[in-house]
Amino acid sequence: MSWLSVTNNSNAKDIRRAQELLGLYANGQFDAPMAQAVAAFQEKNKLTADGMIGPKTWAKLEGKAAPKPKKKAPAKKKAAAEDAPKKKAPAKKKAPAKK
Repeated sequence: MSWLSVTNNSNAKDIRRAQELLGLYANGQFDAPMAQAVAAFQEKNKLTADGMIGPKTWAKLEGKAAPKPKKKAPAKKKAAAEDAPKKKAPAKKKAPAKK
């Protein structure tokens, strides 16, 4: 399901689904009365009452567990050569001085 709000009013199918789940007339328009109904639903279900339908609100509307936040991928490690202490190159032997 997509994010829905008054300003993101382009997915009529998802809006109608949300309206049905909220017990509203399903006209496919995310209008002010719907935003108020969403905010009331969110407050009742201890969600952030912002009037927008995101993943957590969808989960509650559909009676599912709220999605867990995705874990960030671990940072890439630098190449082993960069982590190892740098070794000094062996000193070059000087050629004997010519007489």
